[in-house]
Amino acid sequence: MKRISFLTILIVLVTLGFTVYPGEKAYACSCVGNTALERLESENYSAVFEGTVIEKGSRSQLGFGEYRKYTFEAVRAWKGVNGQKVTIHSLDQGSSSCGFQFTKGETYLVFASSDEKDQTLKTTLCSGNKLISQADEDVQLLGAGEWVTEDDSGSTESSPNYIFPLTLGSIGLFLVIVVAIIYVRRRQK
Repeated sequence: MKRISFLTILIVLVTLGFTVYPGEKAYACSCVGNTALERLESENYSAVFEGTVIEKGSRSQLGFGEYRKYTFEAVRAWKGVNGQKVTIHSLDQGSSSCGFQFTKGETYLVFASSDEKDQTLKTTLCSGNKLISQADEDVQLLGAGEWVTEDDSGSTESSPNYIFPLTLGSIGLFLVIVVAIIYVRRRQK
């Protein structure tokens, strides 16, 4: 009997302790703080640019979350941007779930990662995106960057710079093989 009452009192005191002193608030999204320069130099980020949101697109399921498509007109780039139009997908849940919503017409400093599975550029709250008006320190750390000019492709999804040379190389290799086969067949006759 004493044992049961002692256990009951202990449970009541522990429960009361959690009620009176609830502890720290817990959030689902926890970001590691690193500088803009560290993010630029990181292999995790394949595109770093300053751009204005010109289109807020639809939501779609990509991987483990719902992402919204945004089209930017890039002004300046530090990494991974081939033209003025850049399309990225941002996790569209609230900030407690690491979501980040861009506002049409606003200019941002954007850090995006390339998703090899679905060939898209993606970003979240933890990527370090900021309104350009609040990114002075980050821009100073990144340096001047390169001003973006209009290109022939019209859009930059997550197409890496090596796709075009790789395609040309593949076509060239194919032609060499075809010529070699024709040459060998003619010599055998």
